[in-house]
This record gives sequence, structure tokens and C-alpha cells, in this order.
Amino acid sequence: MGNDKSKASRAPPPKAQQPVVSKTVDQTSKVKATISRLEQRQQFLEKKIENELKQAKLKNSKKDKQGALQHLKRKKAYEKETTKLHTAIMNLEQQVMAIESASVTQDVVSAMKVGQKAQEAVMQGVDVDDIQDIQDNIADLQARQEEVEDVLGQPLNDNIDMAELEEEFAELEADGIEDELSKLPTAPTSNSVDMLPDAPS
Repeated sequence: MGNDKSKASRAPPPKAQQPVVSKTVDQTSKVKATISRLEQRQQFLEKKIENELKQAKLKNSKKDKQGALQHLKRKKAYEKETTKLHTAIMNLEQQVMAIESASVTQDVVSAMKVGQKAQEAVMQGVDVDDIQDIQDNIADLQARQEEVEDVLGQPLNDNIDMAELEEEFAELEADGIEDELSKLPTAPTSNSVDMLPDAPS
């Protein structure tokens, strides 16, 4: 029993799950590496084809027909293999494009799911009734503010009796009339008439 517990305690932890994106990159990297090797092989065969053609021309210049045909035969074989390699490269490149496109699609879907969860989390704290109450409260506050502004715009009440003001104003008018009358010239008296010089005879 003790040995079993010690073995269990020494058991390696489970491997973390590899992200999908890294898997995709690893897969495409392997395919691209294969494409690179095939392209190198294709370039090697093209050089072989060029060399076989030169050798065939050389044999033909020396009137060695059989030798020229042998080189042409090998040239055809190399060309056939080159065509197969070209087709394989094209197929692998299409696979790389398909994998990358699928990876992009998966990233978009994952991002949309994250956005959906985030939006749901935000909307959980939002209630339509609460929003309506907030709007109503704001409207009430604005109405109260307008009332306050209207009150502040009115003149202050100084508690002055308008009747007293009218009476005081009447007194001012009376005083003004008396002042004007006092400034008018006085009419001549009898004494002042006697003091006038005699008219020339």
C-alpha cells in the first residue's frame, strides 16, 4: 500500500492542453517544411533534366544515337517525376491555405464567444426598470432645477409698503412745486410804483 502511495505521489502532473492556435501553427509548419523539401527535390531534378539534355545533344553530335536516346529517356523520367512533385506541392499549398483559413475562422468564433460572454456579464447588471427609474429621477431633478432657477430669477421681496411710497412721492411733488413757485418774480407793490421816475414833459 505504501509503495502505491509513493508511486502516486511521484506521478507526473497531467500535461496542459495545447492551445488550438499553437497546434495549427505546428501543423502548418510541418506541411510547409515538406513543401520546402519537395521544392528542393524539384530543383535538383530540373538540373538533372538540363544535364541529360546536354548529354543527349553531345551524343547526337558524335553520331551516338543509342547514347542520345538513353539520355533522353532519363530526361523524360525526370520530367515525369518533376510533374508529380509540382502537383504535390500545389496540393500541399492548398492544404496550408485551408488550415490557416480554418484557424482564422476558429479564432473569429472564439472571439465572438468571448464577446458574447462579456456582453452577458455586463447586461446582468442592467435592468430596464432601473434605467426607466433613473430617467424619471433625472427628469424630476431637471424640473426641480428649473423651478429653483425661476425663483432665483425673481426680485427679492423687501417688504416695503407701496402706499407709504406713494405718499412720500406725493410729498416730493408738493415740495417741488413750492420750489418752482419761489423762484418766480414777485408782482410790483404800490411803493415800487411811486418810486418810478417821472415821464419827461
